[in-house]
Amino acid sequence: MWISGSEGPPEMNKHDELTDVRLRALEERVARLEAAGSAVTATPAMVEPSGSLTGRTAAPDQTAHPMPIVSAAAGRAPSISAPSPSQQPPDAAAARPGPRPPTSPRMPAWPGRSWTASIAELEEKLTGRVLAVVGGIALVVGAIFFLSLAFSRGWIGPEGRVLIGVGSGGVALALGAWMLDHRQPTVGRVLVAVGLSVVSLALFAATRLYGLIPVELALLGSLVAAVAAAFLAVRNDAEIIAVLALIAVLGAPPILGASPSLVTVAYLGTVLVGFAVLSLQRSWRWLPSIAFALSAPQLASWIASGAEPVAALFAVVCFWILNAVIAGGEEFLRPSNRLRLGSATLLVASAAFLVGAGFAVLDGPEEWLRGPFLVAVALAHAILAGSFLLREGDRHPFGLLAAGTGIAALTMAAPVQAGGSAVPIAWAAEGAALAWLASRRAHPFAALAAAILGLMALAHVLAFEYPAGTTSPVPDAGPWPFLNGSALSLGFVLGAAGVSAWFLRARSTVAVIASLGVLAVGVAVPHEVRGPALIAAWVALGLGALALERFVIDRLPEPGVVVSGVLVDLRFATLAAAAGVGLIALGHALVLDLPIDQFGSIRPPAIPFSDERALTLGLLVVGAAGSGWIYLRRLTLELPALAGLVAAGMLLAYGSTFEVFADAAIVIAAGLVAAGFGLARLPGVVDDDAEFVTASSLGLVAVATLAALAVVATPSLLTVTAIPVAGHPPFISSATVACTAIVASLSVSVRLNRTRPFAPWLGVVAGA
Repeated sequence: MWISGSEGPPEMNKHDELTDVRLRALEERVARLEAAGSAVTATPAMVEPSGSLTGRTAAPDQTAHPMPIVSAAAGRAPSISAPSPSQQPPDAAAARPGPRPPTSPRMPAWPGRSWTASIAELEEKLTGRVLAVVGGIALVVGAIFFLSLAFSRGWIGPEGRVLIGVGSGGVALALGAWMLDHRQPTVGRVLVAVGLSVVSLALFAATRLYGLIPVELALLGSLVAAVAAAFLAVRNDAEIIAVLALIAVLGAPPILGASPSLVTVAYLGTVLVGFAVLSLQRSWRWLPSIAFALSAPQLASWIASGAEPVAALFAVVCFWILNAVIAGGEEFLRPSNRLRLGSATLLVASAAFLVGAGFAVLDGPEEWLRGPFLVAVALAHAILAGSFLLREGDRHPFGLLAAGTGIAALTMAAPVQAGGSAVPIAWAAEGAALAWLASRRAHPFAALAAAILGLMALAHVLAFEYPAGTTSPVPDAGPWPFLNGSALSLGFVLGAAGVSAWFLRARSTVAVIASLGVLAVGVAVPHEVRGPALIAAWVALGLGALALERFVIDRLPEPGVVVSGVLVDLRFATLAAAAGVGLIALGHALVLDLPIDQFGSIRPPAIPFSDERALTLGLLVVGAAGSGWIYLRRLTLELPALAGLVAAGMLLAYGSTFEVFADAAIVIAAGLVAAGFGLARLPGVVDDDAEFVTASSLGLVAVATLAALAVVATPSLLTVTAIPVAGHPPFISSATVACTAIVASLSVSVRLNRTRPFAPWLGVVAGA
């Protein structure tokens, strides 16, 4: 072995120069690789005792040239020589490390790469694809122009034209397949699209233009071309090719002029089944939606052309089953907690088409089957929903969508099959069932669906059975109120609402349900009864709603099964409904029974308080007096009870003017004033409540005094005239009685409130 620094033979010097050249070339190559971002693994060296560096074992492709010994002698280039076996130490073979397994290169930091390089790569990719697509379009357009020129000048006959089209399309498909196999996906896809387009044009010419072949044979050719393209799509995992094949094969019947028939429908079904399997295997989610959009109009055209009902209904059902399996299959094979847009759109669209096409088939004599058909549709969707909800949980979005679709179909079945009063009954029953489901599973979507169905049932009742805003009798009214079909519908809706409230049992939810029921009954009552019975019904309804809220609803827990923030804000809805019904009764009485515009002008009956107005007045008085105690849930003299008693006294004073003459009415009012002053001083009445009652009594005595001065004891009677003042004994007249009653009530007030500042003034008024 030659050691560096010693003179060697000429052959060794030439070898050293050649090795230096190779090393410099290798260094330049490594520099270029580092600049391009490739990983370079450094080769550590072992230090020999003599100071020379010995490299590691060469790579497999360098075994013919063992790693030389490199020295760094001063004054000359490093020499490289291969060690001979005789000069190696005995343990060199044992000390030499063995070959390391190849390791994956690491990407080093790449500071030289800028964002302009990324843009350049993106531009290169886009340019390549765009050029490929443009080139394909140019090929198709050029072929069309050439063939049109050749056809117009008679160079090629019809048969030759068709053969050229089919042949060129097949060649394009073959070239596309070859390109796809040779890693040219963009060009290959464009050629496949060109081939499908040319084949479709050739078949169109063979059928619609020249009539050379029957439509069925052309459909078979389209199917073969589409199958070939689908094979290429599966082989190369190219969804765009599958979409093109689907468009070509499903668009073939209308393009080729195929009339709607069983053959066409069978053709569509075969294509749909094949592409359904393809989409599920490859998870091409938009393929089924495109297939539905292309096939549904053709199926509808076949049904509209007068297809046999049984065959048409069978085809429609099979079409829905296929689409439901596709939509559900994607969710079943690849479960997700997020509703996929493609599956959801396909399920809803196929259900809508099923109902619409079924109604078109079940027309005329078979129209009575529409209701059972909708029930069957609802049952099918329920089975589909149950398969997901039981497997994935009751929050699965696709299962909920299927369940909602079934509920919608079942909701439609009632008006379609029965109509009239049965519609709200069916809707209310569905709502109650969903409320039970919401209570058992704490399911907000079920509660929402129940609320929607309940509102629909209530709206139907208030729109058809008992039209709101009118008082016309119901069409099937009998001698007894509420014994008819309309009342049956209302009663069933109220019963379903009560059952739903029992299931949910949250204070706010039950309050809202109860308030809607109270308002519905309040609207229905004028259609059934008239006169005092109407006032009695309203008063009883208001008091009943008040009692329901105070004795039942107010004791329910607020955290229910499913409670929304909006419902919590409406937890006093029943109180509002009770107050609303009371105001309706009072307004009706002031407009019709005890009209305020005829105050003092209606002649009272011969026997006071013996007519219907007196009965109406008594009902209002009793309702006002009892409302306070019902609200308090006990007999007491707290403010709500005192307010109810004061309102009852005011109503009695007002209504007495329609039952007796003015002087007697003033006497009644004075008596009520005295009773009010006495009520304010009863034990148990706090000072603030006593102030309220006293103020109300003072207001009533003021009104009675003004009425006495305006009607009974007018100031005109104080004038001296030639005409006798009165034809009765002195101080025995209506004026005397009225004034005496007012003075007596004021005296009671002074007596009971002699420590109050206003007592002397009341005495002055009484003396005057």
